[in-house]
Amino acid sequence: MPAPAPPVGSEPALTWIALGQTANVGGLQVRPISVAEDSRCPQGVQCVWAGRVVVQTHVTYASGSKHIERLFVTGERVPVADGTLTLVDASPPKTTAEIRPADYRFAYRFDGGL
Repeated sequence: MPAPAPPVGSEPALTWIALGQTANVGGLQVRPISVAEDSRCPQGVQCVWAGRVVVQTHVTYASGSKHIERLFVTGERVPVADGTLTLVDASPPKTTAEIRPADYRFAYRFDGGL
Protein backbone atom coordinates (compact mmCIF):
# COMPACT_ATOMS: atom_id res chain seq x y z
CA MET A 1 0.00 0.00 0.00
CA PRO A 2 1.51 3.38 -0.98
CA ALA A 3 2.34 5.85 1.75
CA PRO A 4 -0.21 8.64 2.15
CA ALA A 5 0.75 12.03 0.78
CA PRO A 6 2.21 14.33 3.44
CA PRO A 7 0.04 17.20 4.71
CA VAL A 8 0.28 20.45 2.75
CA GLY A 9 3.30 22.48 3.83
CA SER A 10 5.20 19.49 5.20
CA GLU A 11 6.50 17.86 2.03
CA PRO A 12 10.07 16.58 2.29
CA ALA A 13 12.69 18.73 0.60
CA LEU A 14 13.84 17.90 -2.92
CA THR A 15 17.35 16.52 -3.36
CA TRP A 16 19.08 17.40 -6.64
CA ILE A 17 21.60 14.85 -7.96
CA ALA A 18 23.86 14.72 -11.04
CA LEU A 19 24.26 11.61 -13.21
CA GLY A 20 26.61 9.13 -11.56
CA GLN A 21 26.55 10.85 -8.17
CA THR A 22 24.96 9.35 -5.05
CA ALA A 23 22.98 11.38 -2.52
CA ASN A 24 20.94 10.67 0.59
CA VAL A 25 17.25 11.21 -0.12
CA GLY A 26 15.26 10.74 3.08
CA GLY A 27 17.46 7.84 4.21
CA LEU A 28 17.78 6.21 0.77
CA GLN A 29 21.02 6.29 -1.23
CA VAL A 30 19.96 7.37 -4.74
CA ARG A 31 22.20 7.39 -7.83
CA PRO A 32 20.87 8.37 -11.28
CA ILE A 33 22.75 6.25 -13.83
CA SER A 34 21.55 7.34 -17.27
CA VAL A 35 18.85 9.26 -19.12
CA ALA A 36 16.70 6.75 -20.96
CA GLU A 37 14.35 9.39 -22.38
CA ASP A 38 13.98 13.17 -22.38
CA SER A 39 10.89 13.95 -24.40
CA ARG A 40 10.07 17.25 -22.65
CA CYS A 41 8.72 20.02 -24.82
CA PRO A 42 11.49 22.59 -25.48
CA GLN A 43 11.03 26.03 -23.92
CA GLY A 44 9.32 28.48 -26.26
CA VAL A 45 7.76 25.70 -28.35
CA GLN A 46 4.06 24.84 -28.27
CA CYS A 47 3.62 21.07 -27.93
CA VAL A 48 0.60 18.79 -27.72
CA TRP A 49 2.26 16.80 -24.91
CA ALA A 50 4.55 18.20 -22.18
CA GLY A 51 6.75 15.09 -22.39
CA ARG A 52 8.67 13.37 -19.64
CA VAL A 53 12.11 12.42 -18.37
CA VAL A 54 12.96 8.77 -17.70
CA VAL A 55 16.07 8.04 -15.64
CA GLN A 56 17.71 4.69 -14.89
CA THR A 57 18.26 4.95 -11.13
CA HIS A 58 19.98 2.79 -8.50
CA VAL A 59 18.53 2.96 -4.96
CA THR A 60 20.11 1.39 -1.86
CA TYR A 61 18.41 1.16 1.54
CA ALA A 62 18.27 -0.89 4.76
CA SER A 63 21.89 -0.02 5.59
CA GLY A 64 23.02 -1.15 2.14
CA SER A 65 21.53 -4.62 2.35
CA LYS A 66 18.73 -3.97 -0.18
CA HIS A 67 18.77 -2.24 -3.52
CA ILE A 68 16.74 -1.75 -6.66
CA GLU A 69 17.64 -0.49 -10.11
CA ARG A 70 14.81 0.66 -12.32
CA LEU A 71 13.49 3.38 -14.58
CA PHE A 72 12.00 6.41 -12.84
CA VAL A 73 9.56 8.59 -14.81
CA THR A 74 8.93 12.20 -13.78
CA GLY A 75 5.94 12.40 -11.48
CA GLU A 76 5.50 8.65 -10.87
CA ARG A 77 5.64 7.50 -7.24
CA VAL A 78 7.65 4.27 -6.91
CA PRO A 79 7.20 2.10 -3.79
CA VAL A 80 10.57 1.75 -2.00
CA ALA A 81 11.18 0.54 1.56
CA ASP A 82 8.34 1.97 3.68
CA GLY A 83 7.37 4.82 1.37
CA THR A 84 7.56 6.15 -2.17
CA LEU A 85 10.41 7.71 -4.14
CA THR A 86 9.52 10.20 -6.86
CA LEU A 87 11.59 11.73 -9.65
CA VAL A 88 10.06 15.19 -9.36
CA ASP A 89 11.97 17.29 -11.88
CA ALA A 90 14.96 17.50 -14.20
CA SER A 91 17.28 20.37 -15.04
CA PRO A 92 18.29 22.12 -17.22
CA PRO A 93 15.02 22.83 -19.01
CA LYS A 94 14.74 21.27 -22.45
CA THR A 95 15.80 23.45 -25.37
CA THR A 96 16.30 22.75 -29.05
CA ALA A 97 20.03 22.19 -28.32
CA GLU A 98 21.25 18.81 -27.07
CA ILE A 99 21.77 18.54 -23.31
CA ARG A 100 25.10 17.00 -22.33
CA PRO A 101 24.75 14.15 -19.78
CA ALA A 102 27.09 16.01 -17.37
CA ASP A 103 24.70 19.00 -17.33
CA TYR A 104 21.65 17.07 -16.10
CA ARG A 105 20.46 17.33 -12.49
CA PHE A 106 17.50 15.36 -11.13
CA ALA A 107 15.23 16.20 -8.18
CA TYR A 108 14.05 13.24 -6.10
CA ARG A 109 11.76 13.18 -3.06
CA PHE A 110 11.17 10.31 -0.62
CA ASP A 111 7.84 10.20 1.19
CA GLY A 112 8.19 7.66 3.98
CA GLY A 113 9.77 7.03 7.31
CA LEU A 114 12.72 4.64 7.02
